Amino acid sequence: MRKIEPWTRLTEARVLRGLSQEQLAKLANIQPASICNFEAGRRKPRSGNLLKLSSALHCSVDYLMGLCDYISPTPSRHEVEDALNYISSLLDVLDVRLKVELIRSFLDSGRMA
Repeated sequence: MRKIEPWTRLTEARVLRGLSQEQLAKLANIQPASICNFEAGRRKPRSGNLLKLSSALHCSVDYLMGLCDYISPTPSRHEVEDALNYISSLLDVLDVRLKVELIRSFLDSGRMA
């Protein structure tokens, strides 16, 4: 894997999320001038700022640091709850279908006896 500088990934992730430097600064609670300096490669973000940036950009610190090639999206609590509710509803439907199938199987076996 080629070496990727953190400021390259920071800019890519920000643009991918459709954010301006000012918007990212506000979301991450970091000074806009710092975002500009990070993206220009004039300063490197410290670990605390990396955590804030990764949270604001919904990506991993590893992605920002160039240690992996994919953005690991961090789902919101609402997205996780929605997904769990959807899965639960599918299981309910599956459970009903399974019960119907078991009843049919039981009834069919009674007819054969």
